[in-house]
Amino acid sequence: MSAKQIDAREALNKNLTDLDVKRKNISTVVTRREFTDDEFEQAKQIFSALKMACGAWQFTIKTKSDEAEYIYLLCERLVEVQDRDPSLISSQSISNAIRKLENRLSNDSQYLPSVAKFVQLIVEEVYIPTPVLAYVEACKKGYSTKNSSWSHIAIKIAADRADWYNLRTKRQDEIFPIFKDYYARVLAEISGGV
Repeated sequence: MSAKQIDAREALNKNLTDLDVKRKNISTVVTRREFTDDEFEQAKQIFSALKMACGAWQFTIKTKSDEAEYIYLLCERLVEVQDRDPSLISSQSISNAIRKLENRLSNDSQYLPSVAKFVQLIVEEVYIPTPVLAYVEACKKGYSTKNSSWSHIAIKIAADRADWYNLRTKRQDEIFPIFKDYYARVLAEISGGV
C-alpha cells in the first residue's frame, strides 16, 4: 500500500473508532468486525462509484464520519451476503446494480441509497425466478401489487405486457407461452440496461 492509502485508511479507522466511542457513550455496545484489505478496498471502490452515480450523495453523507460508517456498513453487508451465498456478489452484479441505480436516478431522486437498498439491487441482479415461478407469482399477486413486493420487477412488467385480463381469464396452456415470451424479453432488456 502506498503512503496515501495508509493515511486514508488510518483516517477512516479513526473515524470508525470515533463512531464506536459515540455509540458506547449512549450505552450501546458495538462489535466491529475486521475486514481484509480486499474487502475494504472493494467497499471503497463501490462507494466511489455510487458517489459518481448519485449527484446528491453529499446530502446523505455530510461528514467523514458518515462516509466511514457507510463504507463500513457496505463492507459488512457485502461480506455477510457473500458468506451466505458466494454466487450473489460478483463484480458483474455490482456493476449491473450501479447501472440500474443510474437508470433509476435519472427518473427519481439523486440521493444515495441506503446500504440495504443497494445490496438488494445487487442480489436482484443475480436472483431471477424461472418462467414457471414467475408465472405463478404473477397469477397470485395481481396488477395492484406494489413494485417493491415482487421477487423481481421483470415479473410485473411481463405480466403487464401479457395483459392482466388474459392472465386471469385464459387457460394456462394459452397464456403461459405468451407470458414466458414477454418475461424473456423483459429479462433481456434489464440485462442490457434498458
